[in-house]
Amino acid sequence: MAGTVDKFQLWDTPGYFKGFNAGYWSSHDDHEKTTQDILDLKATGANLVKINIYGGTVDWKPPYGEIKEARQWLHRMIEMAREAGLYYIIDVRAGPGRRDVSDEDQNTIWTSKAEQKKYAHMLVGYVRRYGDDPLFVGLNLMVEPNPLWKEVEDDTIESPQELKQALHERGMDIHGMFHFFITEIRKVHSKLPLIVQNIEYSDPQWWGLMEKYADPRIVYDVHSYVPVGYSHAERPYKRTYPGRYWCRALGEDALFNRELLEQVVFKEVTLFQKTHGIPILLGEFGMEFPQAGGEAYLSDHVDIAKKEGWHFCLWSYRSNDPESRRHINFDPEKWNESYWMEVKSWFQ
Repeated sequence: MAGTVDKFQLWDTPGYFKGFNAGYWSSHDDHEKTTQDILDLKATGANLVKINIYGGTVDWKPPYGEIKEARQWLHRMIEMAREAGLYYIIDVRAGPGRRDVSDEDQNTIWTSKAEQKKYAHMLVGYVRRYGDDPLFVGLNLMVEPNPLWKEVEDDTIESPQELKQALHERGMDIHGMFHFFITEIRKVHSKLPLIVQNIEYSDPQWWGLMEKYADPRIVYDVHSYVPVGYSHAERPYKRTYPGRYWCRALGEDALFNRELLEQVVFKEVTLFQKTHGIPILLGEFGMEFPQAGGEAYLSDHVDIAKKEGWHFCLWSYRSNDPESRRHINFDPEKWNESYWMEVKSWFQ
């Protein structure tokens, strides 16, 4: 499969892709999408949907069997995107040796060459099946790789340099692993855009560790829920933005506002972009519940993305099961009208 369409030209157009993340498994409290959901997503004016494969299409543990239900759901989501005329990305969250972002303590892929080969084989399968679809504009090789997340969370590891050293000492070469995935994919498809992320949730404050890949058709994906004390606050309307929260980049509490996001939080991302001349995707951002000033918080992220020429995808579209007690989380369409008006304004 040679691949005849150079879809990377769209990524080289600043800010071309604008859309939403969308998942499909109710086991993750995620609303199972219908064709009408995807048509409604398109009707906002968005042109991109990131399809998240929860649980993976290949089991994370031996004997690494195919998960047929997941593969069927993935194909169904792709068919919905095609019917709507939406560009789509396949976001790979799990596979051999990797259970998912939320289960990092069970993942073994980081040092297992055998599992890395099986994972690469899974990725190649997606490329063989969908790679020449003109609407398939990116394969996200692994969502939010976090091999030492526990040490970061409990502050055993406090800085990018400490994390880099710890990874080296434990034989965890994440850049080398992604390079291997890219090499295997390029054996079957030369032009499909591939999407890579940094370690530690691809949080912008750790982007000093991001490395550039030699492949010329790579998109670099940053995720921002900074500050987590605001974006993931449990109780609606109790937190404020602008407001003071812990800032890892500064090592202290700071006033979070547009200026801090732009000049401190995203500093390493914009530096990486300007140094290497590569496309950036703000692939996840958002907030779990509405909070005071939330419209401005979301707007500031998008304004920065537009200023820098980044592509962006909100987390997420009709994310939760309407029967769930948490059915409004990460779903601004269900919040105050001002939130949904703000989101829709991005696509006009």
